[in-house]
Amino acid sequence: MQELLDPKPLGPRRSPPGPVVIWNLIRRCNLTCKHCYSISADTDFPNELSTEQVFEVMDDLKRFRVPVLILSGGEPLLRPDRINTGTRNLFRSSMTSNTCSVLSSLGKSVSAEME
Repeated sequence: MQELLDPKPLGPRRSPPGPVVIWNLIRRCNLTCKHCYSISADTDFPNELSTEQVFEVMDDLKRFRVPVLILSGGEPLLRPDRINTGTRNLFRSSMTSNTCSVLSSLGKSVSAEME
């Protein structure tokens, strides 16, 4: 309330960064969550972008000054190439994942070590 009664002056004018982009990178998903807006299924869909095409789009996004890229889907970890934006060193990046494929792999590793 104090800020409304006695507002502080604005700081220096800044050039805003580009938009944050949430990219549904792949349609395939190994879950069928009722709340999900994505039209996905546990099958490969035709015409998904190749790794090279994905990197071309990332380069374009960088030229548009996109500061943050969030990879979503479907399940982005189901891509055969498991795109890693960190290797491109272009963005602060994040990935939304259901982690089922990671947990499944981890479970196999842990089971093998325990035998």
